[in-house]
Amino acid sequence: MLRDLFIAAEVIAVFMLLIPFMTTAIALLRTRLPLPPGDVPERDIAAVITAYNDAGTAVPLVHSLLSQRYARFHIYLVADGCAPESLPSIPGNVTMLVPEQKLNSKAGSISYAFSRFVREHDAVVVFDPDNIAHSDFLSTINRYLASGFNVVQGRRTAKNLDTLYARLDALGELYYNHITRFALFHAGSSAVIAGSGMAIETKLFRSILSSDVFREQGRVVAGEDKVFQVQIVGAGERIAFADTAIIFDEKVGTGKQIERQRTRWLNSYFENVSGAVALIGRGIRARDFNAFAFGLATSVPPLIVTLGMSAACVLIAAITSAPEVYAWPAAFALFAATVAYSLIHGGADARIWTSVWGIPVFLGRQIVSLLQMGKSKRDFMITEHRTDVRIVEHLVHKERP
Repeated sequence: MLRDLFIAAEVIAVFMLLIPFMTTAIALLRTRLPLPPGDVPERDIAAVITAYNDAGTAVPLVHSLLSQRYARFHIYLVADGCAPESLPSIPGNVTMLVPEQKLNSKAGSISYAFSRFVREHDAVVVFDPDNIAHSDFLSTINRYLASGFNVVQGRRTAKNLDTLYARLDALGELYYNHITRFALFHAGSSAVIAGSGMAIETKLFRSILSSDVFREQGRVVAGEDKVFQVQIVGAGERIAFADTAIIFDEKVGTGKQIERQRTRWLNSYFENVSGAVALIGRGIRARDFNAFAFGLATSVPPLIVTLGMSAACVLIAAITSAPEVYAWPAAFALFAATVAYSLIHGGADARIWTSVWGIPVFLGRQIVSLLQMGKSKRDFMITEHRTDVRIVEHLVHKERP
């Protein structure tokens, strides 16, 4: 009986470990979706920036948006919990919004902006204050909207690689960009939302924000982006991944920042995994491949949990001299090859490759995060932003292989 249970655990662990490889293989075999040729009409876009405690962090982002090669948009900077004297002076096509009471929520800030739109927009793009948008970001997003997608996720890339932790955080971003966005989308399902750089059709977004989960006040909604994506895919929408719509995102620079960020992410996974599992059931019942594949991919635990479970299986198999212990190296080799391919596909900076030696340290910080998950139920656990980048040089904007 124990032997049967252990084999079942091994099968689950191997399946979770190899889902990235299988998704990549399917994506490589499928034909890419063409975008509309030539110029397309510009949709009216609301660019909503959700700043918390420090609106000054958003100044470089605002300037990057004002420099867009795109005309039909309006910027809304929601300064939640920001002291009036700390509010920046920003010229141009910008509406500054200062809630009377703290919202303590990205969804709350977005809803606050919705109720104060200067006009009805066709789509809404959400930004974190530490982002910087490539000059073609909005025009690229618009081409995907013109292709019939009501939800589009842009490609986040590292704004800073100044510390070991920042480089390892960037490595993780490249991996997830490829596995859970590029490969999953081109395999025929939906890209996972990143929390910033995402565009959603206005009516769809408004219906999501009016759902029951966001009506309850006075509590932290863990993983609001995960709630968004479950409701979007559950509504029959497919989330596109705009690989050439580049948004620069600040990577965490210290171990403590990693712990706070991953604690919040890990808790959001466990809080919302039931929604992902429900999508699997919906996909089976409705024969909806998008819902099934997306639910399956997003129900897989965070990498630290998957690797921990796999390592435990290898250790037990070795101690008990189980014959399958000799198959595990092949599984880990396929996983490692998939990670390497994701870095090559994403055009990883040489500094990211040379930081690979620090992965055990990074994983160690995430183990600490697992032990602190309860804190994120009581604490908003924001990540402090320290990098002030106003001009980003050598922007890469090209089609990926």
